[in-house]
Amino acid sequence: MSREPFEVCESCHRLLDPKLAVWLELDQRDNTWHGEGDPVPAEHTQGGFPFGASCAKATLRRVK
Repeated sequence: MSREPFEVCESCHRLLDPKLAVWLELDQRDNTWHGEGDPVPAEHTQGGFPFGASCAKATLRRVK
């Protein structure tokens, strides 16, 4: 994953400090987000996307 000087939250589109960004992985089979401890098989990943900490928590909570 390339890291620009600033990242934009995938959820709220605010600028993020790349050191504080939370990277979630998108499963292309069912468009669900997965965190670091819940990997997506390589053949099904859409890649990693940056989120702010609160947006990442809210996104993962919606998935469950």
